[in-house]
Amino acid sequence: RSRGLGDVYKRQEYTLSDMLTQINISALNLTTWNELYTVIMNENINASEKEHQIHSYTKEFLNSQRLIVAIDIITYDGITYRNSKNEITLPSNNHDFTDTIVSAKMAVYNKPILAEGEYYIAVGNKFQNFYTGFDIGYLILYIPESNFYSIYQESLLKDSSFFILADDYIISHSDKNMLGSRIFLPQELYEEKKLSVSRYSKNIIGKYHIRKPVLATDISVIAMISGDSLYKVVTQMKLYVYFIFGIVLFIALVIAFLFTQRLLNQYTQFKRDMK
Repeated sequence: RSRGLGDVYKRQEYTLSDMLTQINISALNLTTWNELYTVIMNENINASEKEHQIHSYTKEFLNSQRLIVAIDIITYDGITYRNSKNEITLPSNNHDFTDTIVSAKMAVYNKPILAEGEYYIAVGNKFQNFYTGFDIGYLILYIPESNFYSIYQESLLKDSSFFILADDYIISHSDKNMLGSRIFLPQELYEEKKLSVSRYSKNIIGKYHIRKPVLATDISVIAMISGDSLYKVVTQMKLYVYFIFGIVLFIALVIAFLFTQRLLNQYTQFKRDMK
C-alpha cells in the first residue's frame, strides 16, 4: 500500500511540475514581449490610450492561456493594469504580497483568494524586461485553485488526503475551509530523501506523510494516510503472505512425500527383482 501511495504521489509530482513549468514559461513570455514593455514605459501617450493598448496585449495573452484566467501588471508608480477572462472581479493585492515579490528570487504564491464562488491563487513575479534587466514593477498571474485540485482529485485513496503547500500555507485542499491555513510539519519531512513513508505521531497523531519540494520552488505536495488504515492493510498483507507461504509449504511437502514414495517403491521393486 505504501508503494501504491508513493506511485500516486510521484504521478502527482510530475503533473504539478509540468503545471508550474507552464506558469513560469507564461510569465517569462510576458517579460520577453518587447511591445508590451515599450507601451508601459512610453510617456508620450495618455493614460487612457496606454491602458487600452495594454488591455489589448494582455487579452491576447490570456486567450492563449489554459491555466491563467487573470493578470495584473503593477508599476512601481502604483498603477495597476488588470485584465481577466469572463470579467472576473478579483480583490486588490495587499502590500505584504508585493513586498514579498520584491525580495524573492523566484515566483511567489499567495494564499488562495475567494472571488465569485471560486478560489484563485495569485502567482507573483518581478516584471523585469528580459532584454535590459530593468524592473518596472510586479507581474501577478491568477490560476484557479481547481487546476491544482484536479491533479490529485482522482487519486484520493480511502482514509488518505493530498494537499499542496506554498511556503507552508495550504493553497490546494479537498476541504476548501483549509485553504490559506498554515501547517506545521516535522523538520525531517523537509529533507530530500528517497520516497518513503514514515511515522511522526508526536507531531500529527495517527498520520503518515510524504513530502518533497517540486522544482526549485517552495511548492510541496503532502500525502497523508491514517495510521490505523495503514496498519490494517499491513496486517492483511501479512496474513495474505502467511497464507500463500502455507500453501507453498503444503505443496512442497506433498511433492516431497510423493517423490519419496516413488523412490521407496522403486527400491522395493529393485529388491524384488534382485531376489
